[in-house]
Amino acid sequence: MHRIALGLIVLPLLLNAQTQDDSREKKDFFENHIRPVLAQSCFTCHTNSQMGGLRLDSRADILKGGASGPALVPGDPEKSLLINMVRDYKMPKSGRLQDQQIADLVKWVKDGAYWPDPVGVNARPYTITSKQREFWSFQPLQHAQPPAVKNTSWPQNDIDRFILARLEKEGIQPAPIADRRTLLRRVTYDLTGLPPTEQEVKLLRRTNPPRRMRP
Repeated sequence: MHRIALGLIVLPLLLNAQTQDDSREKKDFFENHIRPVLAQSCFTCHTNSQMGGLRLDSRADILKGGASGPALVPGDPEKSLLINMVRDYKMPKSGRLQDQQIADLVKWVKDGAYWPDPVGVNARPYTITSKQREFWSFQPLQHAQPPAVKNTSWPQNDIDRFILARLEKEGIQPAPIADRRTLLRRVTYDLTGLPPTEQEVKLLRRTNPPRRMRP
């Protein structure tokens, strides 16, 4: 009895897992082998232009078909107009598909012509809550008064005052001002991953040093 009860619990879980694996496999196959072929070889004539009244950019449109009827019959490649057209070299106009591409289309139709649901088709409209609107990036621009700082000699502009105010709040002292050679070394390592060349160092020595340089 316990084995039967356990089986009734485990079996649906296994079936659900198998279904998810099958869906994932079909989605991967579609995205890697089917959508690229349709996009590269079919969409030019069968999306907005709708040659023959046929669109191939959604499963519903493919099943609806065009002037010649439904483009495919899920599960039956032999009765699918799309397969017959590519086999007979009548489509695409740009040239015959490769044998493997045709084989992939046949397999796709035979497996049911899987097509992922359009993104957001069942999604509810997204709304921004009042709490979310309080986030700083949603606030209108306004002039901010620079905070007062203890070390008034360090800031060179208002931005420095905001930085220093936070450092002082955390009990942290600003780093010492870097010398020119240190700054050059940082720049070359950031841009090239290498130390400055001898020529760059000599050029640095010949230039007039600025009055002050921030780290």
